[in-house]
Amino acid sequence: MKGIDVSSWNGIIDWKKVKDDNINFVMIRTGFGSESPNQIDKQFTNNIKGAVENNIKVGVYHFSYATSAEKAKGEADFCIKLIENYKDKIEFPVAFDFEYDSLVNNPLTKKEITDCMIAFCERVKEKGYKPCIYTNYDFIKNKIDMDRLKDYYLWLSYPNSEQPNIKCDIWQNSFAGKVNGINGNVDTDISYTDFVKKEENPPQDNKNDNKNYINYTVVKGDTLWDIAKEFLGNGLRYVEISKANNLKNDIIYPGMVLKIPKEEEVILYRVKKSDTLWGIAQKYLGNGERYKDIMELNKLKIDVIYPNMELKIPIK
Repeated sequence: MKGIDVSSWNGIIDWKKVKDDNINFVMIRTGFGSESPNQIDKQFTNNIKGAVENNIKVGVYHFSYATSAEKAKGEADFCIKLIENYKDKIEFPVAFDFEYDSLVNNPLTKKEITDCMIAFCERVKEKGYKPCIYTNYDFIKNKIDMDRLKDYYLWLSYPNSEQPNIKCDIWQNSFAGKVNGINGNVDTDISYTDFVKKEENPPQDNKNDNKNYINYTVVKGDTLWDIAKEFLGNGLRYVEISKANNLKNDIIYPGMVLKIPKEEEVILYRVKKSDTLWGIAQKYLGNGERYKDIMELNKLKIDVIYPNMELKIPIK
């Protein structure tokens, strides 16, 4: 599902044109920091009204300057107060946005940042919203404790790439998108989670956990026909993939995660130029280190492969 995230930096937006440009959801900034009339995003009201009136699904985010869990909880209360009149319209998450600028004057430890995130998300959850963390890969690696944040949705900023490098619910894929109705650049996003249908706060480790399917992440150049041919042996069976993913048309895009009906314990893969066993294992098994499983299944003595070589890929 294609979306954008906006704030006062994007100016006055023509939401009808945005909707007509096939934007399905928007994450809107409520404001920043602790409660103050001066810290409400100047376009928040215009943005949320415009999105709702044009049937664009809405989520929000609040930029944080919290220096403690208690202050983060206060920021959550400020955010909740701003959105309370739109509660039945907010189907996407309420996200805690903590970035490098949040730390400029207030350096915090990994534990302290994580405590702030938990405090905000728990307050949001108490009020019946879907709690979410907005962050980037550097923060995940070095500044926060993701093991303590698994109960919350993840909105990952990882722009200028064909796909996110870790599993996430929303992927911010560009800071320089172009959308009708918005002057200049706009942040664009892709949602992998059906927030409207899913029960609130499902553990991320269990998402898409269906023994009848495997997950495939679309890469540049893919078509449903090609994917069906590769996994199901016949391009005409693309309709089965479309049905399994509730697709309304045959449009797919890089980074999109598709459920592929699973019929056997292995799939056949024809090696392409520049393929490596590590890359194939990363793509199909979710872990490059599992290249050894592919070698064992195909009785390979060395890790050398070549174009048009047919490999069996374990899918259990």
